[in-house]
Amino acid sequence: MAMSLKQKQNGALDQIDNPNVSVEISLSEEKIQDDTSTGGPVDTSIEVHRKLKQRHISMIAMAGTIGTGLFLGSGQSLRHGGPVGTLLGYISMGAVGFSMQVALVRGFLSAGVFFNTLMTELFMFSNQSGGNVTGAIPHYAERFFDPAMGFAVGVNMWFAATIALAAEITAAAIVVQYWDSTTPSWIYITIFLVTICAINVAGVRWYGEAEFFFSAIKLMVILLLIIVGIILDLGGGPTHDRIGFRYWIEPGPFVELNGILGPLGRFLGFWTVFIQAAYSYLGVESVAIIAGEAENPRKTIPKAIKRVFFRILIFYIGGVTVAGLLVPSNSAQLASVRGHGTAHASPFVIAINNGGIKILPDIVNAVILLAAYSTGNTALCDHRCSFSWNSPMCSPSCLRLWQPNTPRAGISKHGSVFVQKMYKSGLPILALIPTAAGGLLAFLRLNNSGAAVFHWLTRMSAITGLCTWLCILVSYLRFYDGMKYHGINRNNLAYKAPFQPYLSYFGVIMIILVIFFSGFEVFLKGNWSTPNFVTNYITIVGYFLLFAFWKVKKRSKLVRAPQMDLVSGNMKFEAMDAYYKENLAIPKTRMQKFWNWVCGNLFIDQ
Repeated sequence: MAMSLKQKQNGALDQIDNPNVSVEISLSEEKIQDDTSTGGPVDTSIEVHRKLKQRHISMIAMAGTIGTGLFLGSGQSLRHGGPVGTLLGYISMGAVGFSMQVALVRGFLSAGVFFNTLMTELFMFSNQSGGNVTGAIPHYAERFFDPAMGFAVGVNMWFAATIALAAEITAAAIVVQYWDSTTPSWIYITIFLVTICAINVAGVRWYGEAEFFFSAIKLMVILLLIIVGIILDLGGGPTHDRIGFRYWIEPGPFVELNGILGPLGRFLGFWTVFIQAAYSYLGVESVAIIAGEAENPRKTIPKAIKRVFFRILIFYIGGVTVAGLLVPSNSAQLASVRGHGTAHASPFVIAINNGGIKILPDIVNAVILLAAYSTGNTALCDHRCSFSWNSPMCSPSCLRLWQPNTPRAGISKHGSVFVQKMYKSGLPILALIPTAAGGLLAFLRLNNSGAAVFHWLTRMSAITGLCTWLCILVSYLRFYDGMKYHGINRNNLAYKAPFQPYLSYFGVIMIILVIFFSGFEVFLKGNWSTPNFVTNYITIVGYFLLFAFWKVKKRSKLVRAPQMDLVSGNMKFEAMDAYYKENLAIPKTRMQKFWNWVCGNLFIDQ
């Protein structure tokens, strides 16, 4: 007879009081069985493989999101918001992103309740599927809020990945024009899309190595740009022009939007920065999606994310500060972001050209191209969120070929043939195909201005990403209530999310305001644009339609605090911890110890 939820939770509390209780469970690196599963026997050939090491996860978490949002899109923010408006906008959205990170990671850790296992269900395992679940954010929403939200956010995340892929490929094609404006854009778009697909098809290990290399270059270059920018600002460049805060005085710290004078115009200019800043920060939640392919994720994921967001914040805040010091907001070159749109409009390229440095602009543009390619690569990797659609309450029946009472060989009872069929390398290939197909949207550039297409895609990607952040925060608040109802003292847990629940409420309110007013510019006099209106609001309408559709179809109900299951799935992580602890490679040679120190202090949080 299966234990009741209350019995499970009481047993979990007993194990907190008695940490010496051991769990015996068979474990291998590629196959983990869990007696809490209700889905029947699982053929582990349909599981993703755990080949991402700590250094891969840390680098992806730290620099995987540094892309065209910073290098190219920040020029638009500077033009509309001014240097101080841009800086404040990035700081504000950084605070919102931090609130989401706290809910996603630190909150998860404090809630992995009972045996410090919060990542159990939230990062990759589903008690219902009986196997790996890569990209557990939809399951988080399903388990603690409503299955309808789990379905809606799952589709939303997949859509965000497809749009981001198209946006980054478009940006890469824009950057190439810096050197080659004669070759047709479709050739470069095809090359970028095919090679990105090839890296993902090759397997997660190749993806990890590629992103480690790309991220290392991006980190070094953004640090170099910040240092060079400070030198140029202080008059250390070839022109010896000491700029200081000249452009904060004239043309001024803020820009009056659309000719609206006074504080209102300056505030509206500042508000326009939020969407671009949100697009720049999007992707910090991607580590939760790839956690199912990480070695020892309960140790690897927290180390990679606990402090990495502050490092990302430093890169972004440092970068936009330097750009705002060196480039005036009324620069004619920034205006080309909305015109023909090439990498010449990057504030970093403009600053270096104005400083009289001849070679560095080409290097910076090469890195911008690399950043666009890398971010597109990460976006396609996020197709793994589709692999999490194997819960019967939050997955579309059209994607499942099983009969409820007759599970097919090799597929768990609640499995999805469509998204779980893989190559022997552990790649969810049929989940990759529709996401890669979304990259074809980049060919819109052939009939429109590259900058216009990039603008449309970044707006849509930003809104869909913010919807995902909102779901994470709302689900965490429900989870917080569940912990409170079941009498769990957060002070006794190994990890405690700070400033809760107030920080999550702050994030929820800010995201709702930003989403609701994201397209306010089209309502200003003489600014109506049907494409801009659609790209700002179509994803919001789509999200609510998805939620309503699944709510009606499945008659799902809000998960109340008494019904929240806070303990299932623990044994997998307990066994995994024991396995990796037993097989941990200890550095022996001086070179191994040195490399371990470098990774520990520069790349990986200890």
